[in-house]
Amino acid sequence: MATGLTDKNTKDTTPEVEFSVVVPVYNSEQTLEPLVRRIGEVFSGLGRSYEIVLVDDGSRDNSWRVIEALHDQGEPIRAFRLMRNHGQHCALKCGLDYCRGCYAITIDDDLQHPPEEIPKLIGALESDPEVDVVMGKYERKKHSAFRNAGTWLQGRLQRIIFNKDPGLALTSFRIINRAVLGEICKARHARPRIGLIILSITTRIKNVPVQHQPRSQGQSGYTLRRLVSDTLDSILNYSSLPLRMMSWLGLGSAAVSLLVGIYFLVKKLVGQITVSGFTSTILVVLFTGGVILFSFGLVGEYLERIVSQQMISAQYHIRTELPRPAPEHGQQLTDDNE
Repeated sequence: MATGLTDKNTKDTTPEVEFSVVVPVYNSEQTLEPLVRRIGEVFSGLGRSYEIVLVDDGSRDNSWRVIEALHDQGEPIRAFRLMRNHGQHCALKCGLDYCRGCYAITIDDDLQHPPEEIPKLIGALESDPEVDVVMGKYERKKHSAFRNAGTWLQGRLQRIIFNKDPGLALTSFRIINRAVLGEICKARHARPRIGLIILSITTRIKNVPVQHQPRSQGQSGYTLRRLVSDTLDSILNYSSLPLRMMSWLGLGSAAVSLLVGIYFLVKKLVGQITVSGFTSTILVVLFTGGVILFSFGLVGEYLERIVSQQMISAQYHIRTELPRPAPEHGQQLTDDNE
């Protein structure tokens, strides 16, 4: 069994092909065959070498059997079957950790990202050497209104918390160069979010317009609960802003309590408060409250520093791995590409 904590030094990361197409798979038995076929047609037309890395994220249908059949047919596939459903981002992280291309292309398994749009990503990246990552920006999203609303909310939060360029769209249809890919593989977040990890690594990100197709088979796994969970993970796991805000609130409240206490003490000294015990009660309450709030502020500061160290945790567990295709099944890099 392999986990997301496998030492990178034990993995052979020498590029063997130009492009690795990484696909997280969940309950996609009906779309896998056309997806693999269409990806092959795209790269055959481009005359570029490639591999397809499929990561079965605990599917409950026959997705793994379809993957095995495609592998046996000689498709340039490398595949991993996870022990359980870890979530799309963990499955994607697994595929990125083990891919062997000079560039990694991530694409969904439901054909909403047309493989025929891949050349646009490649062209945009190769035309500008200053760009590290190119993400497809959907001309019109074919998700439900509910899903689009959730995506919009996440985008707003990303702008506020991560200072993201308001014109930049973070999507799961993207191409990543090997330098950034190497840094992504080092990430040890317990709940990885690939887009946010990329955003923390580089600002050299570019969008290119691409088509987005309606879902042809099955239903999206992004329920309300999943969207809320992803949003909270994005905020709490990749930003200490909420904790920092509570720290500021505690310190600010302590300062206000001190000022209010001084105010009542002065009123007592000049004789404006004549009720016996009132001033002492107010001072004790404000002092105690101020100390508690100040302590919470200090605790928040320490917690913020602990969170910044990022907990190391297994991101996925592999049950089965299909071996890399033999050289005759997948094109190798030519001397011109090495």
